[in-house]
Amino acid sequence: MKLRIPKTLRVIAGFIIAPLSPSVIILLLSSVSPSSLNFTMPQLTPWFLGLGAVLGYPVAFVIGIPLYVAFRTSRQITFSMCLAGGGALGAIDGFLPVLAELSQKNKSPEHIEQLAIHFIPIGILCGMTAGAIFWVITQVKLDRPTAPKVKELE
Repeated sequence: MKLRIPKTLRVIAGFIIAPLSPSVIILLLSSVSPSSLNFTMPQLTPWFLGLGAVLGYPVAFVIGIPLYVAFRTSRQITFSMCLAGGGALGAIDGFLPVLAELSQKNKSPEHIEQLAIHFIPIGILCGMTAGAIFWVITQVKLDRPTAPKVKELE
């Protein structure tokens, strides 16, 4: 007997799970070393997951879905395509705080440059993480056959 999950359901799950995956991974890693945080995990978790959702879902839905459709119509989706697409979406997410700071008055160019130097690479890494998880959810086949039953010798 094979476990079959429809492709459409896997794609929907990928778009729901992957944008939050960098936040979840960072929370899991920070729970190993909580002394480096100024907050306890119960205080930090809802805020951090909310931030991940606010930054991840709009870009994933507005740009990621059309990007997925474009990738899908051109050829089979590869791991490197998901990494590149996720990195590009992450760069957009990383640029959003920089853009918000640009809209405020009295911000020095050095301040904006420091924000860009920190946020854009972090956004790219988080986007690539989400892209890798999206690929695993949507492309890795889970319909492996179960182990055959062994006949007992009498």
